[in-house]
Amino acid sequence: MQRPRHALAAAAILTAAVALGGWAALGTDRRELAPQAAAPKPAPVPSAPAAPNTTRPHVPEVPGPRPCLDGQAGLPRRPGKISTIAGDFDGDHAGDRLLAYAELEAAGQPSQWHIRVVLATGHIADLALDNTPEWIGQGGLVARRAVDANGDGRDEGFVTSTGGASNDAYNIFVLAGCQLRQIRIAGAAGLQILVGASLGHAEGFDCQGTDRHGRRLLALWGVQRAQDHPDGRSTYTWTRTSYRWAASTLVRHVDTTSGTFEAAPDDPLPPALTTRCGAVAW
Repeated sequence: MQRPRHALAAAAILTAAVALGGWAALGTDRRELAPQAAAPKPAPVPSAPAAPNTTRPHVPEVPGPRPCLDGQAGLPRRPGKISTIAGDFDGDHAGDRLLAYAELEAAGQPSQWHIRVVLATGHIADLALDNTPEWIGQGGLVARRAVDANGDGRDEGFVTSTGGASNDAYNIFVLAGCQLRQIRIAGAAGLQILVGASLGHAEGFDCQGTDRHGRRLLALWGVQRAQDHPDGRSTYTWTRTSYRWAASTLVRHVDTTSGTFEAAPDDPLPPALTTRCGAVAW
């Protein structure tokens, strides 16, 4: 007996629906066909957890160098008062340069001060600075030293903004990602470090100390003569303010300690009141 053509077509459609996994749309278009239920997927077999590493604690990776955008290769039309230091400012172990320079007016006076890093790759980061005379003296900005002050594998640039007979004011600049930033104190303005000495006072800093967790600290100290004695010795007061590196561009106050000591004019300062940062002499 020969089947009707419409029955054969329906059987063919049903066979195709099963082969394609039972699309719901097919049951919707032809009401005489019930939708096919999808076959249940097998549950994934959980993998065994990796054995914890008990040989050493986890140490965060040091941020690696990031490619910076190409900057303006040349300096402004009237650059002046240029000073340069060499260092590794992006942590790739290649030689980079940090420059302090000014854009000069027609009369030859600085109109805008800049800090610029030129990487070994040729990429450039440039920072135009606030020119207020409260922090930039007549001598202008001078690039002095490159030191890895926070121990992250990248140098910071130490740039003086004022200089006098007894001390210099250092400002610290760092390449954060692809932007130059000045190190600042949390909740305050930019960090400035006085280094030097004269009769009756001294200032300096230490970037090589650590806290009890092994985190690098930055300590600023100062000494002031308080009282002279008949035997030629003097009593001095001292303060030491410690900061912890909260980020590559930020330090946070930890504590401030103070005390006194007696010394003759030619006696060295106590070891805790010594300027130490990198292998360079300050």
